This record gives sequence, C-alpha cells and structure tokens, in this order.
Amino acid sequence: MTAVQYRPSGRRPQVTPYTTERRIVGTPAEVASTVDRVRRSGRLVAMTYPRPMAEGDGRVFVKVRFLATPVRSTRQVTTDRRRAVLRAAGRAAAVVVPATGLAVAVVYAVSRLVAALLHLLPLLGVALVVTVIAWSLLGRAGVCPGLHCPGCSHGGHR
Repeated sequence: MTAVQYRPSGRRPQVTPYTTERRIVGTPAEVASTVDRVRRSGRLVAMTYPRPMAEGDGRVFVKVRFLATPVRSTRQVTTDRRRAVLRAAGRAAAVVVPATGLAVAVVYAVSRLVAALLHLLPLLGVALVVTVIAWSLLGRAGVCPGLHCPGCSHGGHR
C-alpha cells in the first residue's frame, strides 16, 4: 500500500475555508488511483493512512481532505489575464472605431462646407456690394440709412 501514501510535492496547496473531507472506499488499487488523481490536481490537503474495512473483504478506506475548487495553475491565470485584456481591447475597439468614423465624417463635411463657401465667396461679395448700393439708393427716398448722403444733416455734413 505504499503507492497510496502521500508524499509532499515541492509546492503546498493553499488551505482555504473551501476544503471538503471525504471517505474513499475501494480496493487498494482503486483508492490509490483516486488519491493520486486528487494529489496530481494540486487539491490534496491531507489524508489518513489506509485502514481495512470492517467487513474483511479486502477493501480499504482513506479519509481525504481536499480543496473543493481546484488550485489554478500559473498558465491558466496567464491565459485568463490574456482573455481579459483581449475582451477590454475588443470593447475599446467597439467604441473607438465608430467614434473615429464619425469624427472623419464630420471633418469631411465641414471641409466640404468651407470649400463650397470659398467657391461662393466672389458671388457673396458681389451680392454684398449690390445690397449696399440698393440700400443707399432707397435711402434717398426720405429716410437716411446712416450713410451720410449729401442732402442729409447727419454727422455735421451740410
């Protein structure tokens, strides 16, 4: 029954309040296999020496105390961190890509508006000059628009 005895490995499992104690019953080979499987998973905390069953049919039992949740390996933790980083990057990309597209569309629309206004600038200048001339001509009808015409007594000109 030497295969069943627990030999401490290099690292000790972390003892937490989440431990469970079970009684394993079976032939010496079955008990040894089960205990070895729990030990290799890194969950074995403590065990008793094998004792024969009271019936005397060749079966033995062992009380095993093990962690209810398996201890996570460093590789698994690293993989979980990578997944978390990739999830965060995916969320950021889901926000940044549409926002960038919207910003590019706004900049393009503003640049097209400015180009159109620059294209129409000479026409706007002509329209302004025509408006000022029309306003000054309509101002001679009796109401001074404030442009100090020769017949007006505004501003000290007589």
